[in-house]
Amino acid sequence: MDRVLARHELYCTVCEHNTGDCTLHNAVSDMAIPIQYYPYERKPAEKDHTNPFYTYDPDQCILCGRCVEACQNVEVNETLSIDYTADHPRVLWDGGERIAGSSCVSCGHCVTVCPCNALLEKTMQPNAGPFTNMPETVKRPLIDVVKKLENSIGAGPVTGVSLIDMAMRQSEIKKTKTVCTYCGVGCSFEMWTRDRHILKVQPVADAPANGISTCVKGKFGWDFVNDPHRLTTPLIREQGRFRPASWDEALAVIVQRLTQIHRQSGGNSIGFIGSSKASNEEAYLTQKIARLIFGTNNVDNSSRYCQNPATQGLFRTVGHGGDAGTIKDMQQASLIIIVGSNIAENHPVIASHIKQSHKHHGQQLLVVDPRRHEMAERADLYLRIKPGYDMVWASAMARYMFDHGYADEAFLAEKVNNVAEFRASLAPFTLNYASQLTGLSVQELTNAAEMIGQAKSACLLWAMGITQHSHGSDTSTALSNLLLVTGNYGKPSTGGYPMRGHNNVQGASDFGCLSNVYPGYESVTDPAVRQKWAAAWGVDPEALSAEEGADNYRMIEQAHQGTLKAMYIIGEETAFADAHSTKVHEAFSRLDFMVVQDIFMSRTAEFADVVLPACPSVEKEGTFVNTERRIQRFYEVLPPLGDSRPDWRILTELASRLGHPWYYQHPADIMAEAARIAGIFAGVSYDRLAVTALACQRRRQ
Repeated sequence: MDRVLARHELYCTVCEHNTGDCTLHNAVSDMAIPIQYYPYERKPAEKDHTNPFYTYDPDQCILCGRCVEACQNVEVNETLSIDYTADHPRVLWDGGERIAGSSCVSCGHCVTVCPCNALLEKTMQPNAGPFTNMPETVKRPLIDVVKKLENSIGAGPVTGVSLIDMAMRQSEIKKTKTVCTYCGVGCSFEMWTRDRHILKVQPVADAPANGISTCVKGKFGWDFVNDPHRLTTPLIREQGRFRPASWDEALAVIVQRLTQIHRQSGGNSIGFIGSSKASNEEAYLTQKIARLIFGTNNVDNSSRYCQNPATQGLFRTVGHGGDAGTIKDMQQASLIIIVGSNIAENHPVIASHIKQSHKHHGQQLLVVDPRRHEMAERADLYLRIKPGYDMVWASAMARYMFDHGYADEAFLAEKVNNVAEFRASLAPFTLNYASQLTGLSVQELTNAAEMIGQAKSACLLWAMGITQHSHGSDTSTALSNLLLVTGNYGKPSTGGYPMRGHNNVQGASDFGCLSNVYPGYESVTDPAVRQKWAAAWGVDPEALSAEEGADNYRMIEQAHQGTLKAMYIIGEETAFADAHSTKVHEAFSRLDFMVVQDIFMSRTAEFADVVLPACPSVEKEGTFVNTERRIQRFYEVLPPLGDSRPDWRILTELASRLGHPWYYQHPADIMAEAARIAGIFAGVSYDRLAVTALACQRRRQ
């Protein structure tokens, strides 16, 4: 420890990191070190501020190597190193001294594992403690005076003062478990706050999806929460301009206009778009209002644009529209196949897990993509396919499996229907034919087929590069069929994994924000299902529509045609998400009435007649479902900003004013109702979800 301290200047009481999270400070305190044996010498290097999210101070670095280990072997970004042969060793970024311009992706893992203040979040600086925000012209002389005093009286009293300071800070800092709202990985972590200031995001080892891993978005991307442009009061359009309004007035207008349109034009003249970034409970309420109060199945979410083709392909082939396993299954597979997915950028934590297995455990990696992205660079085999021909590739691979003895005949005979018909349909898909269309050589195709055929277990990942094609459902079907042919379903470390984009696009669909199914994927056209939901909601079956509703695309078409009169859009930028934005904008302009519920004045909100200020996840409680179908609970980190409200409270109040008082006091009440009715959620409760691992166990049960 004496040699470690020779590299680090202890000034803990005025250090931003003295929050109880500094391993070095805690060790010095626990060991009751009486004096710094080896004198500290400053290093000839300045603190690096060139990264937008964190700093590196070589003067404080103890050269423990934790950051290098995290970067090289956990995140496998392979940017950091330490040159111990230098006169003054320090952490290097791609061999250089500046963070800026390096290959650093700002995942923040190095900052998380740093045992001192050498690597530190900028959000922790300089206001982390009562004595940290002082000018350097004051701080430096003060440190020097204390160091001289320490040589006389020993380190004990100085350490004691730092412990008092640490206790003061801890009493002010709130640590709250939340779940990231960017992609579908579902990373969970603690968010450290003091008042409304977000100090940092701190991952925890028992987080089920990510462990202590983070990416730049989840670790640092929270400045929007306190953005001055947040919506904080309801707005009503009058004479082409928005004016502030009270909640009573705004909700009264919505009730009056929707009731009028419902009475005059019927329930199918109103459309609801739920948010794939809101909670499961809020998705449930969105579809409940549409179906129960207005008698329409015109309800959808953004999965229509991105994930529904994958869901359709999975329903066709394996009967269920979600990932076949967990992130752990991906880690342990002998082969990972990535088609049309740039996971290193879009799902970085999953990419890190795969990079670990590839680097350290011999996992093979096959990438099929027109773009040579990071995972393509790392792949054992990369196929630069022509855009739009993935279905041809997958079909040719499936035929090769049959023709060369790689098909799992026992699995197919026991588990799969219509095998002979499917095999016959593959007749045109020879390697020569596939080569002509895909732009890949026969040898490349053969190499890929052999890699797939010889793999002991394989997981196939795909995303928008597949689903956002006109034939996305068919290609998803072909990919899933390839896995079936090789027996890569129904056992560990196998299966299809459509990478979910938004954080709760899976949950929004699971909880019924779709035009053709109730929560739990129960068909709206099934009389028994309709009877069940009517009984649970206390209405006659005739009150619920027996017809599939309009999806996002058809709502816009109907608005353009004038048959859809009103839309209620929650947390979605439909103005740009739907194809042909000019036509979408025209459709919005033709609506008789439009409500948008969001946290910012989006382009979609600009067309609204009423805009309601909602809350992001950190200002409410609820649950999300991640890409591996894991239900996770998140908690309120901060109170709602201004007069904004959680979506579930807005929808509950709206329903009450429409004559349906549901009396939900907490999102747990909504989840309890969904779990009581939809069989897929049986046994799910907030009490069980308080222990995160139970969510995954429930799914396996």
